[in-house]
Amino acid sequence: MKAHAESDQGLADIWKYELLPLLEEQYFGRLNRDKVHEKFGLPAMLKKAQAKVGAIDLALSQQEQPGEAVEYGDSSVESDTKGSAV
Repeated sequence: MKAHAESDQGLADIWKYELLPLLEEQYFGRLNRDKVHEKFGLPAMLKKAQAKVGAIDLALSQQEQPGEAVEYGDSSVESDTKGSAV
């Protein structure tokens, strides 16, 4: 994403002016504009992400140990001896 996406206002602008119009086009004839904004608007996506991740980013807080299974979403991946996923 563009550099200004790092700010809350920048992300909101990108979502409103670049992503939502594409989603409105994709769902044209199936969902009206209000429904697209309700389902895919930034507040809805942030709420959904918060529910899945929780208050912290678990991927950053988890200290992976070589040979341990690490959870990634619905599956687990075993890491090799250097700590990278295999």
